[in-house]
Amino acid sequence: MPPRRRRSERLDYPGPWETFRRAFVAIRIECARIVGRYGLLYTEYRALTVCRAGPVTPGFLALDLGVTAAAATGIVARLRRRGWVRTRPHPRDRRATWVELTPAGRRREHASRRAWTTRLQQISSDLDAEELAAFERSLRAVDLVLRETSLSPTARR
Repeated sequence: MPPRRRRSERLDYPGPWETFRRAFVAIRIECARIVGRYGLLYTEYRALTVCRAGPVTPGFLALDLGVTAAAATGIVARLRRRGWVRTRPHPRDRRATWVELTPAGRRREHASRRAWTTRLQQISSDLDAEELAAFERSLRAVDLVLRETSLSPTARR
């Protein structure tokens, strides 16, 4: 068993980044709690919301979810077994497949997304207008910096 680190030795992020990390983790946990009521894991919920706009490849899902291609394939397989997505050959790339929502998947995605956005509205209502505006400005600024400085072409979509 590795020795426990003292609080002063933890690898916390500098300045507000540790606060952001903790908030991000708390948001994911809360989202998982809400969508769990619909029989979904957090990554399954995210996969359904990504597919909402139309068919995507498993590779695109992996990139969007921040998981490996193998993990994305596993997520798709679980959703397919439940009847929430279907796969079909990609129309232009014989090596690829499309993943798309079924009618049942569309209903599941809609209901779980509605529950999650309702919860986000509740959280937002606990902030005053100034706090909410400052939060949005800060996130927009970070997003802009990352998009301008990232070497990844997907960051600029």
